[in-house]
Amino acid sequence: MKKYSQLIIATGILVGCFACNDTAGDPAEPGEERVPVEGVSLELDGLESSRATRAVSDYAVNKAAYDPTYTLAGRETWELEVTIYSGDTVYVDGEAVFEKVTDTYQNENRWEPTRAIYFPNYTTQRVALNLHPVGWTAITTDQSSTDGSGLLEQDVLEQNGNSTIAVAPAHIPSVVLRHAHSMLDFRLTNVDEDEIGEVTVLIGNEVYIPYQVQNVSNPEYMLIVPVGTSTPVISINTVGGARYLQTTVDRIQSTTVNTCYCFTFEGLELKLGEITIAEWTTGPGIIGEYTQERSYPTFRGPPNVGATLYFDNGLSQDILFNDQGESNERPVGRRIIRIQTDRSIEDVDIVLDGMVIDLTRYLEAFFIDLDEEE
Repeated sequence: MKKYSQLIIATGILVGCFACNDTAGDPAEPGEERVPVEGVSLELDGLESSRATRAVSDYAVNKAAYDPTYTLAGRETWELEVTIYSGDTVYVDGEAVFEKVTDTYQNENRWEPTRAIYFPNYTTQRVALNLHPVGWTAITTDQSSTDGSGLLEQDVLEQNGNSTIAVAPAHIPSVVLRHAHSMLDFRLTNVDEDEIGEVTVLIGNEVYIPYQVQNVSNPEYMLIVPVGTSTPVISINTVGGARYLQTTVDRIQSTTVNTCYCFTFEGLELKLGEITIAEWTTGPGIIGEYTQERSYPTFRGPPNVGATLYFDNGLSQDILFNDQGESNERPVGRRIIRIQTDRSIEDVDIVLDGMVIDLTRYLEAFFIDLDEEE
């Protein structure tokens, strides 16, 4: 089964699974009879023995209804590359590509060789396996297809060990596979899903588009990433084109094979339309150190003038315009209903729906009124 590193950014949980060490087989004895391999029976790590314990908290990973990578299903057209060693070297007749059996053994996860392949003798030998789509070369950056195929096709499987595992000779050996890469599974909670336009993940110079999990209550995303990935950057944009948050997940320093990293972002202010409010916290879990790029709206008004803004949620805030007549503050509400200077400016109805909030006409009108009174 996958290993899990749960980063819910407040207490840490690392849920692990076993990993087989590289074990060299017995050296081949010259002249001993070879054992023909008629097929390989595959199992994905933990599907049978640990089915009930594979899911992590409420995340989609390893839940059959949500995780396209959960089973061997959908890989029927993939190629299984098998390499059998004789001692420490590749056996001369120990390499072949296998194809999924589609007729007699439809109900078995059995692959058969496209050419003759043999164990060198009747002793245990080291074996390497790799199950991948035909023509697969590297993890693609766009994994967003809604049917999950974009994610699944990056989920290359390998023998459940390091570079090889020890396998006893058999005509149809049974081998357990594991996920050869790493996965990110992250959720957004307390957000207005209608405001979310695009979610991307930046790893180095590559921009990845994750798969959005279907039929879940909160927006959730899964992405296959290369082993060794560090500090991925999650970027969330609104439908209006504004960037809400960009955060580097610093706790992920170097991802490992067969491990899914799960974490939650909780949006406190992701309901302000185009306005970028980086007031995000993380759900219960690991305490993390995160780099946040914040961008607040700009209030405009008369230079060097102060005012108090009152919002329809009952909150208020003081702002002071600088010499350029600008003030950058995180608004405490979405709709301004009153502005207070030396006197109260009533009948104000300003919805914060842009990156520039111009209060000039209200405040200039106020100062004109004062001049007239004098």
